[in-house]
Amino acid sequence: MNKVLLALAALSITAAAPAPDGDVTVTVTGVKAKGGTLRVGLYTEPTFLRAAPPHMTSAPVSAAGDVTVTFHGVPKGDYAATALHDADNDNQITMGTDGRMAEGTALSRSEELKGMPTFDAAKIAVPASGASIRIAMSYPEDRTGW
Repeated sequence: MNKVLLALAALSITAAAPAPDGDVTVTVTGVKAKGGTLRVGLYTEPTFLRAAPPHMTSAPVSAAGDVTVTFHGVPKGDYAATALHDADNDNQITMGTDGRMAEGTALSRSEELKGMPTFDAAKIAVPASGASIRIAMSYPEDRTGW
């Protein structure tokens, strides 16, 4: 009887254990060879473009092409992925004399934007098992019409 109770107790503890958080891999495409650092973040709705993202990492930019980073232990939920090509390594967004961003940027689902970015327009659902996200870099010299 004690063995049965012990086995049931062990089973209930195992069944109640939360699933481990997953990994989120972000591939930033179209990075230009401008040196500096690529800063990649995963924002939640409360922090979206207002505060430091709960998940942030960086990678040096040594060549043109795609840059991939992985965030480990990301809880399931909705996130917006961003990237800043901080070419001058000043840890901030450099603004041009015209008031526009002067460095490369990327945002999840940016191809669907029809105005100012919002969390709802940029969010990607991340399941407990994790996700892979691709976002395209956009540079000021390539932007037209705005």
